[in-house]
Amino acid sequence: MQASHDIKKQRLNAGGSPINQAEKHDVHQTKRNKDVNATGCGSCFGAETESLRCCNTCEQVRQAYQTKGWVLSNIGNIEQCKDDTYLQSIKEQEGEGCHIWGQLSVNKVAGNFHFAAGHSYQQGSMHIHDMAPFADKTLDFTHKIHSLSYGQPYPGMRNPLDGVMQVAPQPKGGETKKGTATGMFQYFLKVVPTDYVYLSQKSTESNQYSVTENFRAAADASAGGRNLPGVFFFYDLSPIRVRIQEQKSSFLHFLTNVCAIVGGIFAVSGLIDNTVYQAEQVIRKKIDLGKNI
Repeated sequence: MQASHDIKKQRLNAGGSPINQAEKHDVHQTKRNKDVNATGCGSCFGAETESLRCCNTCEQVRQAYQTKGWVLSNIGNIEQCKDDTYLQSIKEQEGEGCHIWGQLSVNKVAGNFHFAAGHSYQQGSMHIHDMAPFADKTLDFTHKIHSLSYGQPYPGMRNPLDGVMQVAPQPKGGETKKGTATGMFQYFLKVVPTDYVYLSQKSTESNQYSVTENFRAAADASAGGRNLPGVFFFYDLSPIRVRIQEQKSSFLHFLTNVCAIVGGIFAVSGLIDNTVYQAEQVIRKKIDLGKNI
C-alpha cells in the first residue's frame, strides 16, 4: 500500500500522562548503523547469502534473516545487537502507552492500516512484524478512538467509531502470564464516497462509513497461534456515491405548510366539538328518560 502520512505520536506513562514531546512517526528511527566489526567480516549466523556474506551491524543480521525467511529469536545473544537502539527503546518503554494522531493519505483501493508491535518488513507479498523481542512480554492493546474520519467534515457528518473504547480481555483464570498476547482488534469499514453541496453550490468531497467490530484472541505460539496482536482497520470502498444537497424552502412552500397546520387544527377542533356535543346529547336523553319513569 502506497501511503503518505503526517502521523504524530507521544509516549504516555501508566497513568495516561505525556512523558515527552510529540514527534512525527519515523519507521526507520530504530535502525542502528554502528559497525561493530568495521575491519573484518561479522557473522550472519548461518544466514549468509551471495549478496550479503558479512553482517557487521544488527540491521544487516536482521536483513539476512529476513531474506532467508527465518525468525531472529535470540537477538539478545547476537554481538551486533547488544547495543541496538531498537532493543533499548523496548526496555525503556515497557509498561507505557502511546497517543497517536494525524492524517493518512492512501490510494482509493481496499486495504488496511494497523497498530502493532515489532519491527515490520516485507517478505515477498507478505507484511511481517518481528515479534521475537516481545516473546516474554505481555501486550495490552486496550485503546480508545477519539476520532476517525475519512475525508473533510461536513454538516451532519457521523463517524461510528468516535469515542469508542475497547478493553483487552484478561487471560482465563484471572492471571496474566508473561508473553500472553491479548489478541487482534479488528474493525471492518465500508467507506461510501459522499458529496455535500451547500446552498451556495460549493461542494465538499468526503466519505462516510459503517463499521463491524471483531476480536480474535491470540493463541500461544506453541499452540500454533499466528494472530498478530494489535489494532487493525480494514477498509473497502463502496461502488456507489451519495450526494447530499442543502435546499431552502420557498415562501409559497412555507405558506402552504402554515395553511395545512391551521386547517389541521380546525379539523381536530371540529372533531372534539362534535364528540363533546354527542356525549352531552346522550347524557341529556338518559336524564330525561329517568324523570319520565
